[in-house]
Amino acid sequence: MKSNIHIFETPEETARATAVLILEKALEKHKLSLPFNIALSGGNTPKLLFSILAKEFADKMPWHFVRLFWVDERCVPPTHAESNFGMTYENLLKYVPIHDENIFRMMGESKPDNEAVRYQKLLENQLTIKNGTPQFDFILLGMGDDGHTASIFPNNLSLLYSDSTVAV
Repeated sequence: MKSNIHIFETPEETARATAVLILEKALEKHKLSLPFNIALSGGNTPKLLFSILAKEFADKMPWHFVRLFWVDERCVPPTHAESNFGMTYENLLKYVPIHDENIFRMMGESKPDNEAVRYQKLLENQLTIKNGTPQFDFILLGMGDDGHTASIFPNNLSLLYSDSTVAV
């Protein structure tokens, strides 16, 4: 596989370049009349990205073909300040014409173990599965100051070896 590494000077440049890439990939899928399945994360850089998508790309993106999933969520309701879905809603979803049926959020307010099972089944039903893994068109991951990504923290690296695609 060909590798492309892009380095940007600021978070704004990174977010804007990512928005352009998302738009390009979404338009490619749209030309094929296929959904564009994207997995989102939380954090400061995605927040900036979502703001740029809402303000500068809202009328360019084929939102009716975009389907949003999450790579992580905190065990809180969507209205809680720590909710990744809530942050996405406040910075993107309430500004763009995406259909509700294209939004597949993790329910942080539910019992965590039950929600992990539900969300794994949802992924299996909504996405193509290859070698036991749901296939996305684009996965947006960030990295926390402590080195975590997708809620995989340095003290729980065993999640990388889980048989489940969704874990608490």
